[in-house]
Amino acid sequence: MAASVNTKNRIRDKHLRSSDFFDVKHHPQVRFVSDSATLEGERLKVRGQLHAAGNSMPLDLEANLRRVGDELEVDARTHAEQRKLGMTQSPLGMIRTPTELTVHGRLARDHD
Repeated sequence: MAASVNTKNRIRDKHLRSSDFFDVKHHPQVRFVSDSATLEGERLKVRGQLHAAGNSMPLDLEANLRRVGDELEVDARTHAEQRKLGMTQSPLGMIRTPTELTVHGRLARDHD
């Protein structure tokens, strides 16, 4: 959820949730939809589309995988040009581009 943006700075987080950036009122979700994934040992190369603020952009990332019980833990870092998502607001040029994105999650098999 875009409203969960947390930079540990209340004023900055409020601005990031505004229409200048994520526009959480009209676009509550940030999603990544993969087009392809290739496993190379403990590395997963993924290509897809990042959807945020009503726009989308292609994004490639490489993730490290680690088995945790029946699940796979995923850690990845990549860079995204937020201007391609319509996020151009940068008072005094304080927002650097590209922005580093950090992904941490777990992949679990559905046991239905």
